Amino acid sequence: MLGFVLRVFVVFCVCRLEEKNLPQEPYEWYLDLRRHGTVKHAGFGLGFERMVLFATGLENIRDTIPFPRYPGKADL
Repeated sequence: MLGFVLRVFVVFCVCRLEEKNLPQEPYEWYLDLRRHGTVKHAGFGLGFERMVLFATGLENIRDTIPFPRYPGKADL
């Protein structure tokens, strides 16, 4: 499924370049990234909250979030 999505996105980008009358050659590197994808990886994100959790020894990551989000918190 992901490969199909990437191919459709490349076609979309090429169509937009044509709509805007932009040359495709300067954007070819970007289109190649989308055509061929990247190496498989699981990703890695330490994040500020996880660093604080590790540094402070707290047990729950929710205690480290500087601006917590939970139902009823936002004043809309």
